[in-house]
Amino acid sequence: MIIVQALLVYDGLKLLDMAMFPTQRWKVYMAVSYDTPDRPYPTKFGNGRVDPGFNVHSPFKQPIGARLARAGLKMIYNVSIENVAPRLESITTTAEGFLLKFSNLYNTSLELHSTRGFELLVNSTWCSTTINPKLSTSTMVFVNSGTCGNAKRIRYNWYDNPCGMNCYQCAIYAKVAPLGDYTGELPFLPLGPFVADIKDATP
Repeated sequence: MIIVQALLVYDGLKLLDMAMFPTQRWKVYMAVSYDTPDRPYPTKFGNGRVDPGFNVHSPFKQPIGARLARAGLKMIYNVSIENVAPRLESITTTAEGFLLKFSNLYNTSLELHSTRGFELLVNSTWCSTTINPKLSTSTMVFVNSGTCGNAKRIRYNWYDNPCGMNCYQCAIYAKVAPLGDYTGELPFLPLGPFVADIKDATP
């Protein structure tokens, strides 16, 4: 599974050849791509080779290109647009679970596409749990503790194919303004995978 795709630039120029600036430091912009899975089934090609599916090469290049374009437009051309995915800021423990607060929301809000993806570490075992949409807000997500009592760590989408067989089915996205009527352009950016200690919420 490829989690991110990258765009390399140097002083506003896309690096097409490593030899162009062999001694300079690159700027790297990355876009989350794990919510665009490869074909979820075995495929037999004309040469007889069989692809088991769910490999690292997502066929959905256009939305990833659009996400990378946001970084280029903002950092190189100074266009005022959202270009950074949401990030975990803090965790508050309650009797029923954990309230996760996120930053990089650009005065907008979170968007939930599903309730799965979270696990809690109890002793040495990861226990699957879900999001409670009714207790979540525009900037915070409530994760149920359920049967996963006395958890010390929390992680999100930390396994193969975490978002299912269809595109854009990870749990948490941040709403963003669309760039325009471009192919692959979508009005949201996905939260990337993370692992955090519950006591301090440090990924």
